[in-house]
Amino acid sequence: MKLYQLTTTAIITLVSILGNPLESFSQKKFFIPSALAQNSWVNNPYRVEITEKMSDREIRSFLSHLELLIEVSEADKKAIIEDLEKIESLKKSTPETNSVICRVYKFVEAWEKAIKACERSLRGGYAFAYSYIDEAYVRTKKYNKAINSLKKYIRTFEGGDYFIFLERIYMRLGFIYFQLGDYAEAIRQYQKAVEVIE
Repeated sequence: MKLYQLTTTAIITLVSILGNPLESFSQKKFFIPSALAQNSWVNNPYRVEITEKMSDREIRSFLSHLELLIEVSEADKKAIIEDLEKIESLKKSTPETNSVICRVYKFVEAWEKAIKACERSLRGGYAFAYSYIDEAYVRTKKYNKAINSLKKYIRTFEGGDYFIFLERIYMRLGFIYFQLGDYAEAIRQYQKAVEVIE
């Protein structure tokens, strides 16, 4: 048995054990006692009032604190969404900031809002957003859009400095094809991931 055949067999077995990998990753969060997770953003000292006077740099700094949260309560999610909506209403965001807004919306599982923020980022020319929007597309069952966004990422960065994460993109494509039941294409994507690593 050749190395790639062994690797493919191992990947298929692992995916079978995990069941649905996309669902598995979202369901199996780190355990944090509920007392620690409650209102970690609502009562956070880094949470400041969002005003028109805030620069894009200050907004990105504010958003970076949101990305560092590990677990949030439902009240936190609501507060985070309110903060993000206020930031969006300022209409001051650069494509990079919209990309961060997209990631934070994904964190609080506001999938449609994440898609809109990433699409704004992409319209502004921030191609990294192709690698952020795919999960939101999958969560809203827009699988073809997820596949297309990842393929655009590959075409955009192929051979460049940011191509080092290519194996992750191929793995994500494999997960999506697996989700769709296209196991042959899922295997091809997993094999591409292995080839990139080798």
